Amino acid sequence: MSSNNRFIVSGGDDKSIKIFDIETKKQIVYMRDAHKERISAIAVTPDNRYIVSGSGDRSIKVLSIAENQFEDHFENAHEGKITSLAISSNSCSIVSASEDNSIKIFDRITHKEIYHFKDAHEGPIYCVKITPDDDYIISSSEDNSIKIFDMKTKKQVHHFKDVHQGNYLLNHTTPNLQPRAYNNNCDQSKWRLSGVRVTRQVDKSL
Repeated sequence: MSSNNRFIVSGGDDKSIKIFDIETKKQIVYMRDAHKERISAIAVTPDNRYIVSGSGDRSIKVLSIAENQFEDHFENAHEGKITSLAISSNSCSIVSASEDNSIKIFDRITHKEIYHFKDAHEGPIYCVKITPDDDYIISSSEDNSIKIFDMKTKKQVHHFKDVHQGNYLLNHTTPNLQPRAYNNNCDQSKWRLSGVRVTRQVDKSL
């Protein structure tokens, strides 16, 4: 979903990217064979000008919505499938997570890799987020943990261990660094992360 609520973006097992206009309820863009393998992660930049996609082919691509063509291609961005993507508020930095247990930061303007958090987790990373103030990267992994990394210093600032039973995803973050992690498998409850404390909030709606 674009931040202006004008269109929906999708990527599929058929390797294609599609954009749907919410107001007209019509498909407005169809990018066939956008990647060599299925698209496993997709995001829209906050300025609503670009679509960033990741794939099982280990690459990340940047699609210009206005030009309907790829502006950038980070080939072999990771050693494994791209599992999650996050974009900074200024639409310049791309954060990617992978099944290779690592997190990377790419600069969309200079087209270069900025930093590589090698072995960021002990298992595949399935979700990555950037806080609205662009100060922190938050990641969740199959190793049953959530980690917080400082965007400026590139240091890990905290490690939440044994967070859930089963798989889970990070849903959203708030400016005061209080992200919520949602379990999508066994333990159907919300967890609110306040600083370095983890408190459980049961959500009967899940």
